Amino acid sequence: MRLYQFYVALAAYFFVFQVNLLAQAPTDYAKIYAQDYQKASDFVQKEQAKILAAAQKYALEPKAIIAVVFPELIRYNAFRDFFEAGALEYAYVYQGKTAADFSIGYFQIKPSFVEDIEALVKANPKQDWARPFVEEFKYSLMENSVASAERRRRHERLQAVDWQLKYLCCFYRYVSFKFADTLKKLSTTEQIRFMATAYNAGFNHSAESIIKRQKQRFFPDGVGYPQKDQYNYADVSVYAYQKTLPAILEKK
Repeated sequence: MRLYQFYVALAAYFFVFQVNLLAQAPTDYAKIYAQDYQKASDFVQKEQAKILAAAQKYALEPKAIIAVVFPELIRYNAFRDFFEAGALEYAYVYQGKTAADFSIGYFQIKPSFVEDIEALVKANPKQDWARPFVEEFKYSLMENSVASAERRRRHERLQAVDWQLKYLCCFYRYVSFKFADTLKKLSTTEQIRFMATAYNAGFNHSAESIIKRQKQRFFPDGVGYPQKDQYNYADVSVYAYQKTLPAILEKK
């Protein structure tokens, strides 16, 4: 009887062990999103030279900056982007972000995001993080520039990969500066999670709020959809940083 109980207990132990092992297994986003994940990877491969050049120019790690936007690349829809950008361009150019504030391009950047970034550069031109972008954003920073002309130029920039990379790098340098004390306490993986969440949820939040938001599961459809079918934006970024981007962006 005791031997039978031993085997029952042993079987129960291995069952619990396997359940825990499966629960701890990392989510395979490349498999879950399959075709869309491959398209995202193909984009990074195609734009590899531009990504590496931008990262070098602004003293950033290529894997890190692209990990932040990799979830956006997964859910990017070129067909939808084309029609939304065209339909909303007029409203934004002539009426501003209150009339139309829409995501555009592979990195799904909103005009309001860019306006905030440009305003920060304008307010802090001598800061180390901002200095490389003062000349880049000169047109938008001119005191006597016409608002509608500014917005048209901004809209045109947002449709170019080169400019989306510049805005992404500016964001990364600013957030790294703003939250330097927080980031230095975090591991590399935790830093990627923090930066990705700041990009997705907004970099104007406090460090505590950004860390709290890292646990939310709103990817890929956003707030208001069943959580059981959603994942964490930062988790996808970390997965790409560890599993996908090294093979494309690291020097051999």
